[in-house]
Amino acid sequence: MKKLGVKGKAWLKGFHLFFCCAWIGTGISMLVLTMVKGYMPNGDELYAVNACVKLLDDFIIIPAALGSLITGLLFSLFTNWGFFKFNWVIFKWITTVAQILFGTFWLGPWTNGATAIANAERAQSLTNA
Repeated sequence: MKKLGVKGKAWLKGFHLFFCCAWIGTGISMLVLTMVKGYMPNGDELYAVNACVKLLDDFIIIPAALGSLITGLLFSLFTNWGFFKFNWVIFKWITTVAQILFGTFWLGPWTNGATAIANAERAQSLTNA
C-alpha cells in the first residue's frame, strides 16, 4: 500500500492532534460542569448545566471521537506503524474503541436522560430517587 510522504504525515498528525485535543478538552469541560452541578440552587440552573453538557457531547465529543478514530485508521493504513506492529498502537486502538463504545452505550444515554429529567422536574430531580 502507498505510504504518506513527510507533508502528508504532518497534515495527518495535525488533524489527529486537533481531534484528540478537542475530545480530551471537551471531556474535561464536561467533567467540570458536572462537578458544578451539585451546587445548583434551583432547577433552571440544573437544566442549563445538563443542556450544556448534552450540547458539548453531541456537537464536539462525538465528531472529535470519530475524527480521532478515522485519522488513527489513516495513520495505521498509510504509515509504517501499521495496526499491530507496536504495542502502543494496539493500546491506543483498544482504548479509543473502548471509549467510543462506552460513550455510545452508557455515557450518552445517561447524559440524555439527566437532561430530560432536569427539564421535566427541575429542582425536584435533585431529591427524587
